[in-house]
Amino acid sequence: LAGIYLPPLQTLLGTQPLAITDLLIVTAVAGLGYAAIRLDRRLHTAGRPSPTP
Repeated sequence: LAGIYLPPLQTLLGTQPLAITDLLIVTAVAGLGYAAIRLDRRLHTAGRPSPTP
């Protein structure tokens, strides 16, 4: 986020700030990916060995 919204980093990296709608879409898609991985781990734990401490 710093590379997108801080002016010195914008100049250095050649970025532009995202519109709020674009930022919300990116956040929602990332959240869905995280939720899918968590759900997969809960549903498919029977075949995996237990982690050793």
